[in-house]
Amino acid sequence: MRAVRLGAGTLILATLLFFCTQGSALAKAEPPSSVLSSRVENSFPAPMASELERVVAVALGKYDIPGIALWVSVPGEGVWKGAYGKANLATGQPLSPDVHLPIGSVTKTFTATVILQLVQEGRLSLSAHIGRWVPRVQDSNKITVRMLLNMTSGIYDEGGPGSELLNEIDKEPNRTVTPEHIVNLAVAHGPAAPLGHFYYSNTNYVIRGIIAQDITYATIGNLITTQTLRPLHLNQTTYLTTSALPKPSATGYFVGDGAPPQMYPMYNPSYIGAAGAMVSTVNDMATWAKALATGQLLSHTTQAERLQLGPVFGSFFPLPIPGQPDQSLTLRYGLGLYNLGGFLGHNGGVKGYTADVAYLPARQATIVVMANGDDRNPVQGGTVTDAVTVNIANVILGRR
Repeated sequence: MRAVRLGAGTLILATLLFFCTQGSALAKAEPPSSVLSSRVENSFPAPMASELERVVAVALGKYDIPGIALWVSVPGEGVWKGAYGKANLATGQPLSPDVHLPIGSVTKTFTATVILQLVQEGRLSLSAHIGRWVPRVQDSNKITVRMLLNMTSGIYDEGGPGSELLNEIDKEPNRTVTPEHIVNLAVAHGPAAPLGHFYYSNTNYVIRGIIAQDITYATIGNLITTQTLRPLHLNQTTYLTTSALPKPSATGYFVGDGAPPQMYPMYNPSYIGAAGAMVSTVNDMATWAKALATGQLLSHTTQAERLQLGPVFGSFFPLPIPGQPDQSLTLRYGLGLYNLGGFLGHNGGVKGYTADVAYLPARQATIVVMANGDDRNPVQGGTVTDAVTVNIANVILGRR
């Protein structure tokens, strides 16, 4: 199976939605890692640090990613954090370690956490049918809250490739879109998959935001801020309501197809809302990765519910690098997070940006990869940041 771009630029496995294979990018020579311009702190032993840096060199060189911010940590072994490459290709401004970058569908992990907090407070049930909130959705008397969270509702993915919403926002990037409009478009399209079958849909999480607001009388952005960001002191993480990124930030680019990187303006984040409207830094995402995977903001019982995973539905593949392991990692989905070969987290992206956040409980290891390049020729269907995450995971796992 091959990966697909799910909703807000997120890649998960299911039906092929985006181009696959490496395309013309692989024809380029790999630059030596020694030429990388970087602002990086590293405490790993030299051999491991060299392997990690080589992965970044390939991403920047063969795949034209303008800049990458990273955080990799393994207790007892080391920490590697910082930034490589450029925030803006026209000015040559280097990417800084504290840069704010959109995280796309990693937002879903925050939205799901808020919903699960409502469940453990007894204000919502995972078995509740969504007809109470969105009765116009087909099969709303059969679709449950759990099915929204684990992507088995079959509701059409508005905001995904080819969707009417994406067509609208491409024409009017600054347009404000309401959650109700998104749901109406999904209803007009009709179901995209049978109930109970895994089908990744941003609309599921837009509906989650509607439900949360109905229960609490607060917007999902405010709930995420008060219920997750403040308790964890994630002061550099924001639920965006405008297209203006916090400073410092980086310009987003489309890359690949053998063409020069193309600058792309930020969309109004309302088009993706509770499914992908957040922006953060690698430092904050490293904190969030552990909190998410260990259930820091949930009870043990609720976290156990969250980690009930569906069947394997595909894999992410590493960048092909001579001398490094080429083993892929399988994907399974829980309640608003994935299990990638044992790493818990999520990936995401919006136009011009991609991100991956992963935590391995068995080693307490953290991987955060964020880039200001959205690749048109993804690696086996996954983004370059997905592939870089697998490369790093294989290094951490000691695969040869």
